Order: sequence, then structure tokens, then C-alpha cells
Amino acid sequence: MNKAVLARTARPTQRARVRRADVWTGRAKIETATAALAGDDPTAVARARFRAVGHGYLAFAQAEPGLFRAAFTSHADMTQAQDPTAAGPAGRTPFQILGDTLDDLLDTGLLPEDRRPGAEFLAWSAVHGLAVLLVDGPLRGLTPTQTRTSTDDLLDMIERGIEQPADAT
Repeated sequence: MNKAVLARTARPTQRARVRRADVWTGRAKIETATAALAGDDPTAVARARFRAVGHGYLAFAQAEPGLFRAAFTSHADMTQAQDPTAAGPAGRTPFQILGDTLDDLLDTGLLPEDRRPGAEFLAWSAVHGLAVLLVDGPLRGLTPTQTRTSTDDLLDMIERGIEQPADAT
């Protein structure tokens, strides 16, 4: 029986187990996207990991819209954002992974200390907004090229908004 049929016909406890497993699969994809990045330049690695979280989130939303909705749109509040039971295989939730990448930007000097508090809410809101528009909104008809361009432009905008100004020392 496929997961879609099981999700509709199973008892609530079975549905919850299927949903948890699928959500963990999506979270593992985001973890994998960031864990594979390494290099000699900490600044380049920090920037690449930050962008990978956004790319991973958006790619997951588009590839698995049903799982995306279950994982990232069905919570009434932020209680699961740091709940260990909501973490993926590496022990971090997507929200924590985003926070880790922002801390990396802070440690490398790309993110000024005064802009760090709450930066995950701003970055997540922007990326989540694009994901919802691509999955369920008026942007769902974009071509793959338009989607890649929109994704890159959004991540560029977020980076410019949080990074150290060029004239700061």
C-alpha cells in the first residue's frame, strides 16, 4: 500500500508514524545539503551552508509538497522548532540548522552581532514565503529556470540584508 493511501485509511497512530517518518526524510534532505559543504575558506563555507539551507528548503517544498505541508505548515506555534523529537538524523531541526548557519556567518564576520538576534525568523519567513508561493500560490507555474532565478535572487537579497555593510570596519 502506498503512503498516500495509508495516510488516508490508516488509524491515527499509523498515520502519525507515517507522517513522522516522511517529515524526518525531508529534514534529512536539508541536513545533507548543509553537511556536505566544506572547504578551506571559512567565509565561503559559511555563506554556502547558509544558502544550502534555503536551497534545500525550497527544493524539498517543490519535490515533496505534501511532506512540506506536513513538516512546515501544520504547526500552530514554534514549540517544535527546537524539539528533539522533531530533529532529523543529525539531531538538529531545520530551524536549528538555519540558526547554526547564521552563527557561522556571525563567526566569520559576515553577520554583524547586532543583526544576529532573530535573524532566523527573517530568513525563514522569506524562504518559507517563496516556498508556499511556489507550491500553493501564484508562482507554482514558474518554469524551472524562473524558479532557480527567484530562489537565487531571494537568497541574494537575504544575504545583502544581514551581512556586514561594505564600509564597516
